[in-house]
Amino acid sequence: MNNLFRLATLVTLAILTVICVADRPSWAISPVEESAALEIQLPAFAPLDAITEGDGAGSRQVVSALQARYGGLWQVHAWNHLTQTPHYVYGQGAKLTGAVSGVDQLEQLTRQVIAANPEIFSAAANDLQLRSTPHALGKWVAHYQQLYQGVEVWQGKA
Repeated sequence: MNNLFRLATLVTLAILTVICVADRPSWAISPVEESAALEIQLPAFAPLDAITEGDGAGSRQVVSALQARYGGLWQVHAWNHLTQTPHYVYGQGAKLTGAVSGVDQLEQLTRQVIAANPEIFSAAANDLQLRSTPHALGKWVAHYQQLYQGVEVWQGKA
């Protein structure tokens, strides 16, 4: 009986030791009070709700500005509430010149449009990198990717 008591005691101690040792890694990821001063708190937002249909005052201002500058019918399809800029705008083509002769002229023209509409593009022209220039049915399209200090901005396309 004495041996049984010693065995039960040893098993209990072994279990307690395993529990204490297993609990130690969680201490390693506990917040340290001194680092709280170094933290940068991010604003709380719901990213899935950030992009909605363009139905607010901001989207109406963008449509008015585009119609005044280029004529035709324009629509803000989606509005980004985080940046207060249009996420997706479409409309009738803006007549800027005669026929576009090539990619170089297209890039020059599109950069002029981007620079003339800072409230729409919200990006400096030198922060945009031309990625592709599809051409079909007599129409050209220029696709840009926004960069920040050389790093691509997620969903930063124009």
